[in-house]
Amino acid sequence: MNGPIASTLRKSASVLIVFGAMAYVYGWFHKYDWGHPLIKLFCFAVLFFLIVVLRIRAGRDVSAFAFTGFEAVLWTTVLLIIIARYVKTYGPDLWHPPYVDIGYSTVNAAKALFHDGANPYSLQTIDVHSDLPTKYHGYPYGPFMLLGYAPSLFSFAAGYKFTTLAYLLLSAAMLVLLSQKDEVKWTDKLATAAFAMCLFFLPERFWYELFHQGANDMFPVTLVLGSLVGFVWKRYFACGILLGLSVSAKFLPALALLIPFVRKDFRPAIFWGFVIGLIPLFVFAIWDPPSLFYNVFWNRLTLLQFDATSLYSVLPRTWHFLPPVLLLVATGLAVWRNFFRPLEFENVLVTATLLLIVAEVTSKQMHTNHLIWFYPLLALILARGRHQLLALRQRSTNSAGRDGLKRRGKCDFYRTDYDLRGPSRPPNTLNLQ
Repeated sequence: MNGPIASTLRKSASVLIVFGAMAYVYGWFHKYDWGHPLIKLFCFAVLFFLIVVLRIRAGRDVSAFAFTGFEAVLWTTVLLIIIARYVKTYGPDLWHPPYVDIGYSTVNAAKALFHDGANPYSLQTIDVHSDLPTKYHGYPYGPFMLLGYAPSLFSFAAGYKFTTLAYLLLSAAMLVLLSQKDEVKWTDKLATAAFAMCLFFLPERFWYELFHQGANDMFPVTLVLGSLVGFVWKRYFACGILLGLSVSAKFLPALALLIPFVRKDFRPAIFWGFVIGLIPLFVFAIWDPPSLFYNVFWNRLTLLQFDATSLYSVLPRTWHFLPPVLLLVATGLAVWRNFFRPLEFENVLVTATLLLIVAEVTSKQMHTNHLIWFYPLLALILARGRHQLLALRQRSTNSAGRDGLKRRGKCDFYRTDYDLRGPSRPPNTLNLQ
């Protein structure tokens, strides 16, 4: 079924299906927090499939959506309802210190560094685990995380979460900027931004992890979004610096974004900037190399034990080699598919997000604070492609009409430029001489 009315109906249905699917998946992520690795695998599979389908169907129907103004009003209203609901529930938690170890260990490490001048990787009281030797009791994340949460030292109770709130608002602003497409009406831009914000703030687990538990993942995610802004603006050196600083805070999600830049259409400025962004790691590597190596690299990459959230807990031990092999294959496939393609924003964004999904489902711990890495990326991809889920491949009028005439020997009514008088001929002339 073609025509403007059918196109409008398909686009409207696409938006509602995308939003409904995300509400369903986010609801399951919140309900099944600890354990249930197969349910989490199913949820990530739905997200993977949705991204791939939207990517395949991108550009099929480029006609303007007739109700962008109504759509902008609708999603702005939904956004206000979402924010009002969760602010009422989790707003009071802003005034309390972080509850989980990744939060209070960050505060303790920042205090040790900036107040006492001590190396938080050398101390044996930052992140104590009874099942590990004392040399692994230092701070387990990158040193730039400490600088990012240095403002939390101004208030023991509320400083940490208000710092997180600042990064959240900055991320939302960059997400609005990145969600826009060129050469569209202002109502379409407003609708896209509102829908992206709805998806960004929709998951209750997002609010719970940031403002109740006190997860620290918002800071490296903000740096990744800043890197994407630098890429869109063609400030490749700044893009690389922010990407490197994000790795200096936490390895993921930034490493997943680095992989799509590896291609023939190479941008040296990105990689030079990335090296500059790793300077915080180099500084602490000079200060105390063994402590940084044991706590940040060896502990996180080798000694980390799987738990009930991971697929390792349901796989036989003889099959534990499979997850890292799948991650390696996915990384190689991403580089191979993109190597000869031009460096383009949509390709980089989708490739990084799909790789991050594979990295998460093959990891030894699928903790729900890791979902913070995905929320802005998913909101960005789905908001930009929200109308394409049910889009049909558009038919080229010239080629379709010509092929139809060859097959049927009659007029093709899908063609608009067909001349019913038949092929043009030069006018008959008489030579009277």
